[in-house]
Amino acid sequence: MASDRAPSLRPLGVGDVLDESFAVYRRGFRTLVGIAAIVDIPLAIVSLGFVPLAVGMPRMYNVTSGTMPNFGPMMAPTIATLVVMVPLLTIGSILELSATCYATSVLYLGESPTVGGAYRQALGRFWRLVRLSLVFLGVFLGIGILSFLPVVVPPLLCISFPAAMVATAYLLVTWSLALPALVLEDLPGAIPALGRSRELVQGAWWRTFATLLLLAILLAVLQGLAAGLVSAIGGILGAVAAAGTGGPPIWVTVLNSLLGSVVNILITPIMYVGITVLYYDRRVRAEAYDLTILARDLGQQRPNAATP
Repeated sequence: MASDRAPSLRPLGVGDVLDESFAVYRRGFRTLVGIAAIVDIPLAIVSLGFVPLAVGMPRMYNVTSGTMPNFGPMMAPTIATLVVMVPLLTIGSILELSATCYATSVLYLGESPTVGGAYRQALGRFWRLVRLSLVFLGVFLGIGILSFLPVVVPPLLCISFPAAMVATAYLLVTWSLALPALVLEDLPGAIPALGRSRELVQGAWWRTFATLLLLAILLAVLQGLAAGLVSAIGGILGAVAAAGTGGPPIWVTVLNSLLGSVVNILITPIMYVGITVLYYDRRVRAEAYDLTILARDLGQQRPNAATP
């Protein structure tokens, strides 16, 4: 089992990748959670714009009058929230992923990264990651559209849907290391990053698939347990607060939303750390990558990421 020591770069089994990911998470807990909080706290504040809809809809459906409910007062803040939240979520997720990858790399050297230093490094890769995200979006949206084209000949859907699912799964695994490669290597853009990921995954597709699948299942279990706990707390508080009033007060909905954001702050970094650990495992296996090379690579980036 991995401990809280500085991780060593060595070939890892599928289970060892998960174990090492949690070791890195524990060791850099404050920094990794801080990186997530920089993005998730503003998102949590903005998401409170959905509260009028969450509170108003159940009450409207409980109305027994024959008149149609007026959704206008609720939809205005909801649309405004979406307009603000979508770009904030997109930009924030890109920066958070980049900063977490860099922080994980520094932790591998046995050093202590800072939130500010990690985000400064992330800003230097921002537009490259935007272009990579657009490539991902275009490719997988195109696969989805192509899977529906045979709708004019319904029997072909039995072939197009499975083919689209297989192609999506294959590309997701093949390109799974493009993001950390673009963050941690001096690659000029999205296409070289995709090629780099394919190069690292080559010959180990099933191992990479198994690792990502186990990581996704583990995170789904953690998020499910946390969501269940948040729901239970909200249900109990709502039942107590609603006694004799006909419905839970708005502060219960706000509390549920904030608790859900806390869960995201605590759990989201684990996925990013796991992908970065998998990236280094593939480099160790395919290229005999070691701490000396890592120190050299990060040393070339430090002038842009140094903290006062």
